Amino acid sequence: MSPTLKIDYAADCARVYADGKLVQDNFWNGKPMLVRISGLIGKRVELRVLPLRKDAPIYLQKEQKAILEASENALLTLTKVSVIKRTTTPFPS
Repeated sequence: MSPTLKIDYAADCARVYADGKLVQDNFWNGKPMLVRISGLIGKRVELRVLPLRKDAPIYLQKEQKAILEASENALLTLTKVSVIKRTTTPFPS
């Protein structure tokens, strides 16, 4: 299986571009964004994370709302970007 980028963030949304073209976007829901690396190899990769304003007219779960309320004016946190190498285990015969 192809390795995956795991992007831990808290903000409005995150977007991944390869050679200037949008590859994937993700609206924050408290879970990390996962992006397949296979489409990024050999390309110039850019990650854009957009802030979430406190007054944004969106619905959030209780946990995410508490994180947003604890921020000053807007929420914009990039915690970690890591590579996950996924492997599969064959079923026993």
